[in-house]
Amino acid sequence: MIGEVADGMLVHPLHSVAYLDGVVRPAVAEGAKRSGRSSDDIALVCPVMTAVGDDEDDRARQREQLRQRLAFYGSTPGYGVVFDASGWPGTGERLVQLQRAGDLAALSQTITDEMIDAFAVTATWDGLPEALAERYGGRIARLVCYSAVGQWNQQPETRLRWAAAARKFQGLVGG
Repeated sequence: MIGEVADGMLVHPLHSVAYLDGVVRPAVAEGAKRSGRSSDDIALVCPVMTAVGDDEDDRARQREQLRQRLAFYGSTPGYGVVFDASGWPGTGERLVQLQRAGDLAALSQTITDEMIDAFAVTATWDGLPEALAERYGGRIARLVCYSAVGQWNQQPETRLRWAAAARKFQGLVGG
């Protein structure tokens, strides 16, 4: 339906490149084709979770927060398809069962480092624009740094770094 009638789509933050390329973009293109439109007419806006910082310990701490967030999001029954399409079939159902059982430790432990790498971008400040451009360049119209506001609240000095990273990213992808 989005491809048939919408100008754009806000993708859920729980996504991977495999899910974008294998599910979202083809579905939008199919809808666009049905209505005689080009999928280029539909802007995909993609929130991205990040673990960014110059300090390895800081990035590791952020990755653990992402592990918990991914487990929480993944425990929503409708999001199992994202794990399935990303190469981890059955993970969504397992997360739902663990959530229902109240086993929060096992919930987070289900999210592997490989999953974090697929669903989030980990980088230094200097490497962030390139990492985002490599993952999203040519795939989406707009990028929203989903983790930025939380980081701003904890470390207000990062606002300028986010702004610099956004400008550099725009230069890399031509936006």
